[in-house]
Amino acid sequence: MAWDWAGVGTLIRDAVAGAVGTVLRLALIVVPLMIAVELLRAYRVLDWLSKRAEPGARLLGLSGEAAFPLVAGAVLGISYGSGLIIDSYREGRLNRRDSVLLTAFLAACHAVFEDTLLFVPLGVNPFLLLGLRLGTALMLTVALAHAWRGRAVPEKADRGEMRQGG
Repeated sequence: MAWDWAGVGTLIRDAVAGAVGTVLRLALIVVPLMIAVELLRAYRVLDWLSKRAEPGARLLGLSGEAAFPLVAGAVLGISYGSGLIIDSYREGRLNRRDSVLLTAFLAACHAVFEDTLLFVPLGVNPFLLLGLRLGTALMLTVALAHAWRGRAVPEKADRGEMRQGG
């Protein structure tokens, strides 16, 4: 069987051109988003948003203190949000219940703008994707909050274990 080397070369060239085009389209989305995130941090927009999000956090079964990590994780991403959850828990601003509920919400719905826009060049409907992620996060968090009601859970023991890496 003889190889069609011209066809193989064309295939490789088309694959590389397609990959480069996709990377460039993603860069056109990611770079402005990174600049926007830095501006949000510099101008304390997240602080302002978290104050506005406190009533919504309470509807999810969270305390008002949970609004800032919720907004930060939803806007900036799971890494930033989880870091805030851990720090807030260690400092006593969040209890174990809030930490678990925040983690559940952000597992399904984090970096909503960045992640949603990353899928647009692939042809995904951004409204459908965002709606599914938000709906899943809301249902999961409300179900966990409802299941958690009435349960007494020790708070102090876990903080010490978390500090020691356990």
